[in-house]
Amino acid sequence: MLKAADFGSDFLWGVATAATQIEGASN
Repeated sequence: MLKAADFGSDFLWGVATAATQIEGASN
């Protein structure tokens, strides 16, 4: 079972990765 902290870290990591990909695509 995932801990809330683990989920939060994965979520933030996913958001950061998506943001980086979006910035790379827009540039």
